[in-house]
Amino acid sequence: MKVEYLEKSQDGDLIRLFDFSEREVTEFKRLLDQLVDGEIKFLALHEHCNINPHDNCHLTFLPAEKDKGIERKGAGFECVLTKSSLSSISELVGSFAFSPAEGYEWLDETSNIALLISPERKW
Repeated sequence: MKVEYLEKSQDGDLIRLFDFSEREVTEFKRLLDQLVDGEIKFLALHEHCNINPHDNCHLTFLPAEKDKGIERKGAGFECVLTKSSLSSISELVGSFAFSPAEGYEWLDETSNIALLISPERKW
């Protein structure tokens, strides 16, 4: 799975998840579910799921009381969302675990930086 930050794309700033296998997206969903269930306190994607961050695009998911979306933190990014929103993302991600994965989904558009999953880099 690759993670890429696109500044000033046609739809504004976004982080795109792409080029993933069924196994990688299934692992990502499992980790999101663990985050929602409180089994882990945060999910640093670059430490899991065979993530290949383009230009060191490190994305960390954090549960919170209020949705804030994606924020730039130092050299990386944090996606700060309620457990309910993280659960919704998990469900959307799960739809890409079946071959052939097609299309795209906006996983979060809470802040000025959106989160997109697209197996073919298109949207």
